[in-house]
Amino acid sequence: MTSLPAEVCVIGGGPAGSTTARRLAEWGHRVVLVDRTAHGPERIESLPPSIRNVLDILGLSGRIAAAGFATCPHTRLRWSDDGETVRPHPGTLIVERSRFDTILREAAGDAGVAASVMPLKVPVLCQIVPVVLVPKNRVPVDVETGFAQA
Repeated sequence: MTSLPAEVCVIGGGPAGSTTARRLAEWGHRVVLVDRTAHGPERIESLPPSIRNVLDILGLSGRIAAAGFATCPHTRLRWSDDGETVRPHPGTLIVERSRFDTILREAAGDAGVAASVMPLKVPVLCQIVPVVLVPKNRVPVDVETGFAQA
């Protein structure tokens, strides 16, 4: 078992987890971000232009701009067998997901979040206040002991 001294233990280092961890650290909480050791194959994702407002609010626009991600003027949508639709979306951001996630995790680290990389099958004990936030996957948590078994 790994013991992590924190008030909040956020499991999952993707955009939701690292952003949540960063914000909690900015609010004065001691936060540990637990992420798995290996991620899947590299993915390219498009983020709608509205993400720019979110990045501004989070103070991350400069970091994302410095990464030099490509932009695209249109979005091509394909829903099931309904065919394709091309819509104008100037400013759609095309990101390499692993680089995007790394930028968000680094921002969390700069805010004081301690990061721990481990296989998700390792039991984690969050000391002080056993709060576990799970942004993506549902993980059974024993609230009395603070154990998260992923």
